This record gives sequence, C-alpha cells and structure tokens, in this order.
Amino acid sequence: WRSRTAWLLVLAFCLQGLIFYGIITWLAPVMVESGYSTVGAGTIVGVLLITGIPGTLLVSWLGDRLPSRRVGLVATSVVTLVALLGYAFVPGLALGWSVIGGLGLAAIFALVMTLPLDAASKPSEVGGYSALMPGAGYLVASLAPSLLGATRDITGNFTVTMLLLVGTAGVMLLV
Repeated sequence: WRSRTAWLLVLAFCLQGLIFYGIITWLAPVMVESGYSTVGAGTIVGVLLITGIPGTLLVSWLGDRLPSRRVGLVATSVVTLVALLGYAFVPGLALGWSVIGGLGLAAIFALVMTLPLDAASKPSEVGGYSALMPGAGYLVASLAPSLLGATRDITGNFTVTMLLLVGTAGVMLLV
C-alpha cells in the first residue's frame, strides 16, 4: 500500500483500462455522430476488437526480441495515441484507426499485465502488485463509460469526450 512502484503500476493499468472501456463504450456513437451508419459504426468497433487478437499475439512474439518492455510500452502507447487522434480529427479513416488502435490497445494490456514481474524484487512483491494493480485499476477504469457519457451529455457532442481519451493516452505515454 505504501509502495510508489505499486501505485505507478495501478496508474498504468488505470490509464489503459480507461481508454479501452471508454472507446469500446463510445466509439460507435462517436462514429454515428461523425456521419457513419449504425452498421458502419459497429463494423469499426468490430475491427478494433478483432485486431486486438493479433495485437496480443504480436506483443508476445516481440516481447523476447525487444531490448526492454519499456520500448514496447512506449511504441504501443504511441500507436494508441495516434489511433485516438485519428478518430477525433480524421474520422473518415476510422477503419484504419481501428486496425492501429486494436493492435495498440491489446498490446498495451498484455505488456501492462507483465509489469509486476519486472517491478518486483522478490516473489511476494509480485503477488502484491498483481493483486493491487488490476483490483484498483479495474475499479477506476469502470468509471470511464459513465464519466465520458456525462461529458457528452454536458457538452452536447463527443468532441470533449474524444479529447479526454486523447489526453489519457498522452498521460499513458508519459507514465
């Protein structure tokens, strides 16, 4: 509970969870607001989810070939940030952003789940980190859909909602 490292791990988990749950919940309505049909918007979300499968497999394969997980975390954070910027500012290319975003978000999740192994100096710390990180992380991330929806209700459109997701991805890159 008093470990700075543990809370950094929680923060990393929270940020990727906030983005994932926020985008899964609101991407289809954002795309409909941008002019897509409901079927087109659903397809965009489907592509995002389907490309997550190779994203997870790719990071597993690359994991042993990268000089450190930090390189992977930075790269996948940049990819996710680019996809969110794309959805926000160039929604006409949303299918492409979904391919990029699916790869990035799935890879970040896989990498973040391994962080307790890297951060711990003894096996008992791994257990503590592994309990606190997703426990507190999912608790905070579960707020994303409601908070982003409330933002949409207050502002009358998804512009600020998407900018909040972009900002969250920027903070994730820094973390």
